[in-house]
Amino acid sequence: MEAIMKLTPQKEAFFEEGDQFFLRNEKKYEKNDKPEFVNLFSKYVKISDHVLEVGSGNGLHLAMLTERKNCKASALEPSALAIADGQAKYPTISFYQGTAEKLPLADASVDFLFFGFCLYLIDRSLLCQVIAEADRVLKDGGFIGVVDFDPVTQHRRPYVHRSGIYSYKMNYASLFLAFPQYAEVEKHAFSHYDESFHLDQNERVAAWVLHKSLEQGWPLIASA
Repeated sequence: MEAIMKLTPQKEAFFEEGDQFFLRNEKKYEKNDKPEFVNLFSKYVKISDHVLEVGSGNGLHLAMLTERKNCKASALEPSALAIADGQAKYPTISFYQGTAEKLPLADASVDFLFFGFCLYLIDRSLLCQVIAEADRVLKDGGFIGVVDFDPVTQHRRPYVHRSGIYSYKMNYASLFLAFPQYAEVEKHAFSHYDESFHLDQNERVAAWVLHKSLEQGWPLIASA
């Protein structure tokens, strides 16, 4: 018989690793440059919209959106250190400590939800719940943004900063696109290193924008 692959639970690990991630990248959170995915997402955010970022860090990118669009902003992040830094720097953002399988917001309360480069670290046993929760809080007619790795084939790799856990690389937009009510609007490809395509598939990153429409996903066809 083939051995059953056992995957290490990652939710608890990332409440601690989230702090370490923030400390490793603290200088990056001080930059005022505007990444291309912020430019992309801002096209689909209107003034007075409610925007939620999942895996927000200290809220830097969310703050860039709110500055442009004067929208209501909520942020979900496991790192207490990142949240404390964000609350000090961006007091208009509502921060919540937690993980993506349980969002602390009401049904159909969000106009634009984006995953800030975090889906590749989600506990595999919780991934279906993460997709369901995002759909639950997103309004019909709203948009999903995904920033994550964009490999040729899905695979897992040992997580370099902590033993016993993994990073899981795949096209995460495809999980939403499996449902007819979601349609791809735009995709922008870049990499860890610059704003261009990378030859190494492990370094390829992309930002997707998806639109949710129950009417367009399930159109009424008159009976014969």
